[in-house]
Amino acid sequence: MASQRAIDELVERQVGLWNQQQAAREKPGACVAISHLPGAGGAELAQRVAERLGYGLFGREIVEEIARDQGAQARIVAELDEHIRSLIERYVMEVFGKRGFAETDYLRGVVRVVQTIGERGRAVLLGRGSAFILSPQQALRVLVVAPKAIRVERVAAALGIDREAAAKRLVEYEEDRRQFLRHHFHVEQMDPTHYHLSVNTGQLRPEVAAEVVVEALQRQFSKLPEEKARTA
Repeated sequence: MASQRAIDELVERQVGLWNQQQAAREKPGACVAISHLPGAGGAELAQRVAERLGYGLFGREIVEEIARDQGAQARIVAELDEHIRSLIERYVMEVFGKRGFAETDYLRGVVRVVQTIGERGRAVLLGRGSAFILSPQQALRVLVVAPKAIRVERVAAALGIDREAAAKRLVEYEEDRRQFLRHHFHVEQMDPTHYHLSVNTGQLRPEVAAEVVVEALQRQFSKLPEEKARTA
C-alpha cells in the first residue's frame, strides 16, 4: 500500500498539473480509466500509460485513502470554480439516486474523488469502479484481460506460490471483484460495451499495449499533451 507521503506527493504533483492547465486556459484533458482482470497486468499497463502521458496514477489504495482523508480531498478540490463543484455534487446525488448505486459513506467518498479527478482530467485511474463512474466523454475506458493460464502463472510468480494455489487465489480475486462491481455499480465487468477498448496482455507486449492505449486516447479526445508520449 502506498505511504501517506507518497499519496501527498502524488496529489501535489497532480494539483500542479491542473494549475498549469488552468493557467494556460486549456480545457481539461481526458483521463484513462482502467478495469482489469486479476493477473492481467493492469497495474503495469496503468503505470506505463501514466509515464508516457506525464499523468498521475490513481490506483485503488490511493483513491480509497483520498476518500478517507479530508485534507487530501480538499487539495484536489482547491481552485475549482463553483460551477464545477456543483456539477460534481449533482453527479454524486444522481449516482445514489436515479442510477441506484448501492449507497455507503465509503463509496460516496470514492465516487466524489473519482468524479473530481475526472472533471479536472489528465490522470490514469486504476480500478475502484472508475471505468463505470466516469463517462465516456471524460475518460478512455479500458478493459485489461489475459488468458486464465497466463494470469495463473503471474499470480503464482507474484505471490511465490504453486499454480494450484494460484488458481484458487485467482478465483477468489475474480469473485470479490465481480461482487463489488455488481453490488455497487450493477454492472458486469466483462461486458465489452462498457469500454472503448479491450487490451489482451497475453498477446501484446507491455510497451505495445501502453502505446495502443495512448494512441487511442489521443485519437479519441482532442487537445491532449502529445509531446511526452511522442518522445517516450
